[in-house]
Amino acid sequence: MGIKGEKVFYQHLDQRLQLEIGLLKLDWTDLELSRWLDRESRQRDLECGFTDITQPVRLEFCRKLVAYLMEPRRIPLNDLVRFKYQLAKAVQEKISTYRQQAYATGYQTFLFSPESQVETSFAGGFSFKKSRPYPAASFYKGGYQFKNHFFGPDMVGELDSKGEEFDCALQIDTLPQVKHWIRNLAGPGRSETSFWLPTSTDRFYPDFVAELQDGRIGVIEYKGKVYATNDDSKEKRNIGELWAEKSGGRGLFLMAEKQNSQGQGLREQIATALLSENKQL
Repeated sequence: MGIKGEKVFYQHLDQRLQLEIGLLKLDWTDLELSRWLDRESRQRDLECGFTDITQPVRLEFCRKLVAYLMEPRRIPLNDLVRFKYQLAKAVQEKISTYRQQAYATGYQTFLFSPESQVETSFAGGFSFKKSRPYPAASFYKGGYQFKNHFFGPDMVGELDSKGEEFDCALQIDTLPQVKHWIRNLAGPGRSETSFWLPTSTDRFYPDFVAELQDGRIGVIEYKGKVYATNDDSKEKRNIGELWAEKSGGRGLFLMAEKQNSQGQGLREQIATALLSENKQL
């Protein structure tokens, strides 16, 4: 695998070598590969003294590149993982090309963002404190009394009394692993009072944040099936999983669905995620 001009290319190996490579254990997902490429290319940039690309932008670039190679280029994911070091080199060369184009034209291109934040740090200053503001525009008025919402059953902010997000909140509230949780408030002006993660273009406010009995933080975003696989959701899932990886075992992230591809229902997905350990590449 390599790069020629504007194209990434790959070649078939002889049958004997293919069989040897096929014995390797390859269980990465496309998002895990994109995060590995992000780390590799960022490290090479730092070694060269470049700090002009924010991590969320670089991560999304790597995700879209992997998605492009898998479809429409139809390169199998296992092949990309097997040749990940060659792919990382190609990614770095592509970034260098875009960097030079940006410098030559005098303005920032797709890869660059005016924000200076490079890292995705744990919790982003969020903590469970009664003194922290909770400026909800409205409060839940349903019949079910949530027992573990951090600010009490009458202070569940901006949650309808029915629907899929209500069902998600109900499952979180009744899981024994959860000490307490909060309905995270999204939107402009909430960056100082809510939990958020940076994306390539904006800020991502997950739906729920929970403190577990063992002290870890669980972050849960609910997505209906129609939205679960679009680019926006993929970027949010990617940055959320990156945050969990960088938490040192203190954080968990789940993009929950009514039923996932493994056939798990909502409660099973959340329970499995809260009991899991972070997977390191």
